[in-house]
Amino acid sequence: MRITKHAFERMQERGISEVHIMQVLDDKAILEPSKFQEDVSILHGTVNGRNLAVVVNDKSEDIITAYWTKTKRSKQ
Repeated sequence: MRITKHAFERMQERGISEVHIMQVLDDKAILEPSKFQEDVSILHGTVNGRNLAVVVNDKSEDIITAYWTKTKRSKQ
């Protein structure tokens, strides 16, 4: 997976490292399709007790952005 320039900039602003992203990807995070954009998925995981969402383009597998969330997603 490649981190886009936009994602990298947002990660810096939000205190999210590449290690955090890899932790979510490696931990088989909860995956859900985006409600707003086709061919985009959101992976939800927990890093150091905080909930992290990683937004990925399904076709190119690029990481579009990442952000901390207040809501913890649970496996259905």
